[in-house]
Amino acid sequence: MSHYADAVHHLTGATYPRSAVSHGGIYVWKDGREHTDTFRTLLEYPEEFIFDWGMSLGNSAGTHFAVHGTKGTLDVGVQYMRGDRLTISAAGGGKESDVETRKITPEPKSNHMGNWLECLRSRQRPIADIQYGHQHAVATIMAATALETGRRQKYDPKTRKMYAG
Repeated sequence: MSHYADAVHHLTGATYPRSAVSHGGIYVWKDGREHTDTFRTLLEYPEEFIFDWGMSLGNSAGTHFAVHGTKGTLDVGVQYMRGDRLTISAAGGGKESDVETRKITPEPKSNHMGNWLECLRSRQRPIADIQYGHQHAVATIMAATALETGRRQKYDPKTRKMYAG
C-alpha cells in the first residue's frame, strides 16, 4: 500500500491523510494465518479527495491502479511499474472535459531507485526524501490501525499524533 500512497501523494501534492477506515479479514485462506487475506481501506485527505485501496489474496487478477478525477481518468493499469502502460482520458470526467485520450511517458527522473543512486553519487537531496517516506508510512499505519482496532483513525500533522475518532 505504501507505494500507492506514495504515487497518490506525488500526483496530488497531498501529504497526510485526515482520516482512515478499514475492513478486512481472513475470508479465503483458512490456514491458521494471523493477518488478513482481504483488506480494504479509505483514506480521506484535507485536499478533499478519498484514496481507496484494497488487496485480496483470493484472486489472481493482479493489480490495477487508476486515478479518477473530475476531468477524467489516469489509468496506470495492471503493470504499474511499466511506464508504457499509462493512459489518460476523459473517461468518467464531467461533460465539459477537454482531456484527450493519450499515452503518457513518465520522465526518466521519476525512477526512485535511479534518482536515489544518483543522489548518493552527487550528494544531492532525492526527489522522494525521508519526509515523503514518513507521509506514506503514516497513511499505511493509519489504515492498519483502523483495521486492527475497528475504529476510524485521524491524524494531526502539526502534533504528529494519530488518534481514534
